[in-house]
Parts: sequence; C-alpha cells; structure tokens
Amino acid sequence: MTQFPADAAVDLSLISLAATQENYGLAVVMLLEAAYSFSLAPSLSNARILLPPIVAAAVLVVVAGPALGQAGPSLFFGLSVSSAVSLALLLSASLRLSNPTPYPKELAAGSALVAFLGLASFLQNMFAGEFLALPSLPPLPELPSFALPELPFI
Repeated sequence: MTQFPADAAVDLSLISLAATQENYGLAVVMLLEAAYSFSLAPSLSNARILLPPIVAAAVLVVVAGPALGQAGPSLFFGLSVSSAVSLALLLSASLRLSNPTPYPKELAAGSALVAFLGLASFLQNMFAGEFLALPSLPPLPELPSFALPELPFI
C-alpha cells in the first residue's frame, strides 16, 4: 500500500480531470437509462421519466462541466452543482421506485444506484480537494496510571 506524506500538496488538476469524467459519465448514463426505460413503454404519460435526466444532463454539461474543467476556485462550484444534481437524480429515481411503472423497477433501482455513486464520488472529490473537512475532536485526556503491587508466587 502506498503511503502518502501528511503534508503532500493536493493536485487539483487530477481532481478536476476525474470529476469532469465522472460528470459527463453520469450525464450520459442517466440519459441512456431514461431513454431505455421510455423505449420499453413509450407513451405520452410515460414521457415524464425523461424530464429529470434531460434537465440534469443539461445542468451537468452546461453549468458544472466548464467549472470542473478548471483546476481552480471554480472546481468547488462545479463539484457542488454536480453533487446537488446527483442528489436530485437520486430523489427522482426513488420516486420512480415508489410509484407504479410500466417498465421493470430494476431500471429505476439501477438509476438510483448510479446517482448515489455519483453523489459519493463528487463528495469524495470535495474532501480530497480539501474543500470540505470533517471536524476534528480534541485529544482525549490522559487516564491516571498507577503501579500494580507485586504479588508473591504461591
């Protein structure tokens, strides 16, 4: 296992590259899943499943994409937008799972899984880029210590 020094500088260009690929990948996968679900039961009433992925893909490509492409202060904005869109897609897939649908529920479950993984990945990139940090706890106090008495062997 590779050990990294604690004072290693964060390379935002690598985080930018990874987040950009994840961003466009999420947009494409969600669009393909929605199109496939719609193709199994094409109807005007079933067209509503296309709306969230189309809007999400537009936001991911037009708003978050350019911000993620630059390894600078805009990277946090892009990661925030991508995280919010992933959360919205997760909620949309959850609504699809809770309502009756003319297509298999496995497709919506796969969509929910992809959205969750996208959210986790974007949040991980926020922590890796040191845009977010967990609060640190104060050190624990020392416990009192005492010497044990010597017992004779019986």
